[in-house]
Amino acid sequence: MRLVKRGDVRAFDELVGRHRAAVVSLAGRSCGADLADDVAQAAFLSLWEHRGTYFPERGSVRGWLLAIVRNRGIDLMRSRASRSRHTVTADPHGWMLAVADQALVAEPPHAEVVRAESDATVHRLLSALPPAQRTVIELAYIDGLSQQQIASSLAIPLGTVKGRLRLGLEKLRAVAA
Repeated sequence: MRLVKRGDVRAFDELVGRHRAAVVSLAGRSCGADLADDVAQAAFLSLWEHRGTYFPERGSVRGWLLAIVRNRGIDLMRSRASRSRHTVTADPHGWMLAVADQALVAEPPHAEVVRAESDATVHRLLSALPPAQRTVIELAYIDGLSQQQIASSLAIPLGTVKGRLRLGLEKLRAVAA
């Protein structure tokens, strides 16, 4: 990431290659497969444009990138929902146009507030963990990687991944209780 921050395009290409699968996967889960590539591209572009704002002490590159993906996905979904609120229809003869105002979502008005509070709580709890434990938990529960995949991607033994997950989850349970 140090090289990316300096504008090294080859380092950025490597970063994209390393994280593309996780980015597209998260984008697909949050926005649907048809929008996943658009969200992924927007996220990587945003990372490149804001590369100077990354600080390793705040979390992993992967965690930062996935937060960007989540935010880009939310922005895209809100934008599409806003545009689809109004549909224009014609009568059978094509003489008159009618505008129908459609509901954006079929969930209670407070659902977004609850979701935002929940996201803030999860972020607060995760940020209290040591970076090594936070990273494996993010890879497992946000990226959906298996323990073996985590071990491979971090180049650490499988037992270390299992231990960090166990300790991190125990700490989260203790703090959340």
